Amino acid sequence: MKPVDLLRINVADLGLKTQQKKLKLQKMSFIQRMAQAQNFHALADYRGATISVCLAFELLIAQRLEISIFILLAKVPFPDKGVQILRTETGIQMQFNRQEFSASDCENYLQFVLEFSQQLQSRSFKEMCFKLLHSLSINCLYDERSLTRKRKRLSFLHRLRYYLLNRIPITKTFTQQFQSRLSRIFHEPEARIGYLLKQHYFYFEFNYAKRLLHRSYSRQQQQQLNQFQWSEAEAFADLMTTNTGSIVLATIHMGDFVGAFHRICKVTGSTRQTISLQREHHIDGNNDYTIVDSNRHHAMLHGQRNLIDIVNALRSGKHILSMLFDLKDDFGASTTVNFFGYPCRFVKGPAQLAIMGGVPIIPFVTYEQDGVDIIDMDELIDTSVLAGESLADATRRITQRLIVLAEKWIRANPAQWKYLLSVFSYFEKTPSQT
Repeated sequence: MKPVDLLRINVADLGLKTQQKKLKLQKMSFIQRMAQAQNFHALADYRGATISVCLAFELLIAQRLEISIFILLAKVPFPDKGVQILRTETGIQMQFNRQEFSASDCENYLQFVLEFSQQLQSRSFKEMCFKLLHSLSINCLYDERSLTRKRKRLSFLHRLRYYLLNRIPITKTFTQQFQSRLSRIFHEPEARIGYLLKQHYFYFEFNYAKRLLHRSYSRQQQQQLNQFQWSEAEAFADLMTTNTGSIVLATIHMGDFVGAFHRICKVTGSTRQTISLQREHHIDGNNDYTIVDSNRHHAMLHGQRNLIDIVNALRSGKHILSMLFDLKDDFGASTTVNFFGYPCRFVKGPAQLAIMGGVPIIPFVTYEQDGVDIIDMDELIDTSVLAGESLADATRRITQRLIVLAEKWIRANPAQWKYLLSVFSYFEKTPSQT
């Protein structure tokens, strides 16, 4: 494969996110991307080479079944966490967690993609049909239809996809094994788990269609916010009126959690400053909280936040920090707690920031019931450190309390939890031990 000069930009002068966006705009094949990566490598531009080879990997797997990709990744592991593989609602994407890459890093990624491509088997006809239906589903997420019409269309497409899923050998085997393992931790018969999985595939994308509404102000977005049922709304409004201190709102990736955050924000008034932490970049440059008043809201990415500034803001009062606490140690420092009877590592940011800021945590969950989105708030969690307790011990105790809530919420509505298919990756013990 000969190096070719396919992109005439000075990549050394570009920020990582801008560079990634510019490279993504180029319409190239997998072979062209790999050639581009080699060309950047020859020019000693290892950042440009790394981005190019990772985008080549995205192209390579774009038309393949996610299950087959992750099974092969277990045999051909990705080099390191400088670049992260994310399973998103629209497919597998690469997220860059570092600004600089060495020649050795770049060579490792190049070798990985070449080896991975050689071991990737050719596509079957059923797999091609499945990916076609998947593309139609993704297009549905972004079109101008109402949520009601999107639900009907996505439901139809998912029935066809699930039918195919159980007739492709590799996905059928995975589903059967997963159902068996999941039935043991949920204490449900495998037939029931199969039904939950079918629902999960639908909600995984339909809840994302709801999230997309919150990236722009529209009549449909307002309708979605207004239809939330929230029995604690009046009590929460009273708390915000009588208490000028800060709070941490904590939830998990379930239902329309972004819409729930917007709905809760509406009752806090213009005097409250809000801070939210996002899990990932959005290539279009938007974020899930675009329409929140920018004068009183700041959205930050995990791993790119100034903890001291957040703590100081919480201590100053009249701030709301919104966080998701069902993230693994991929997204920050973590602590070991019990989850479904097994030791697991979860991010400790929500508990630790609340402790250091001297503010309580208000846990909430949102889920759909009979076509209506519900917000349920749990009891306020006092984050005061107990006598003789260290910061680490207090963080672990409060994180454990949050994870107990998460487990309860997931058991109640497993199909609507975004990470249901990844539940065993949380366990420190191997899945075979479940």
